[in-house]
Amino acid sequence: MRALAMQRMAMGFLAHQQGTLTSVILTSTKVPHTCRSFSSGMTKSDDDNGPRKELSPYQQLQKWLQPFVQGSRAMYHENKQAWHVRAKLKQHQQTATTGVSAVLTRQEMMILRQAHRDLLKALPLLAFFCVPLVGYAAPVIGYAFPKQLLPWQFWRPDQKTQFFSEDAQAKAAHYPELRKLLLQMDRKQHNVEEMLARNGHEGLNPAEVGELVPFFDRNGPAFLDTLPRHHLHVLSQSIALMPAFSWLVRLFPKNMVQQYLERRADELRVDDLMLLREGIDGLSLSELEFACEERGIVTGYGNIDALRGALREWLSMYDTDHVDAAAPQCFPSSLLLHAPALGRFSNAQIDTK
Repeated sequence: MRALAMQRMAMGFLAHQQGTLTSVILTSTKVPHTCRSFSSGMTKSDDDNGPRKELSPYQQLQKWLQPFVQGSRAMYHENKQAWHVRAKLKQHQQTATTGVSAVLTRQEMMILRQAHRDLLKALPLLAFFCVPLVGYAAPVIGYAFPKQLLPWQFWRPDQKTQFFSEDAQAKAAHYPELRKLLLQMDRKQHNVEEMLARNGHEGLNPAEVGELVPFFDRNGPAFLDTLPRHHLHVLSQSIALMPAFSWLVRLFPKNMVQQYLERRADELRVDDLMLLREGIDGLSLSELEFACEERGIVTGYGNIDALRGALREWLSMYDTDHVDAAAPQCFPSSLLLHAPALGRFSNAQIDTK
């Protein structure tokens, strides 16, 4: 309730400071869908192919402020929906015996995961916006640093593609070191080395990744709880939610890093199950970009067919012909987290030299 109250307070100050201008924008703007389907951030005039009229200073200011107003509204509705999902989940847990993934859709699960993260990311700038007079500089700061200071609701479609691609590339920069660490562990059995050599060191076919389960399970050398501290740090940076700040993981104790990695693996595991159950054909471009960025897939951003193919290859790690929601196929957490560095998605090559 406190987070929702803070969001409503920020929206109140936003409407108060923008005055008549904000009222005009709000009344003329359609509320974007916030179930992690990513609003387009485009107005009708952005799609017109005809000649464009020169905008007056007032219209230019209105157009410039529109993403901030839309983003604030979208974030408010996302948190509002999150409260409804939590209430639904609480009611289900009191009566049902099935798991969470059986009662929630993937969009509801994404809202439950992302709403508080989006709010926390935007909260400093929203709080600064509430400061009289100097708060008017908040949109300027947000406009200059949207990736660092604003959640996805405030991004334009081209910015989403750019930012997701940049984050995926930042994660992929740690793949060569991660693969070298695995090869050092594989000096006795040479399973990983032989499989990589068989594929020309370009990465494994995703369908082959499951063959490495013994190497990553409880009795294997790459079990998550037995990985050395440096390996855990590199692994955390390769799947970080915010790669720009992933270096902070080095400041935390080893057990906290392990818990963080377990949570990330659980999130990917549940999302994979839901994608297998619901399919990926109905996902929008931005939803596909978000899903691929989370999994560290570095290819195809901006191309919906390429992203869908890459995500389908990721899901081919599972036995897609026999998907059982009651007893889903479950990979070891360590294997799931290392999969982006081991697999080859849509012929994306990773240098290991």
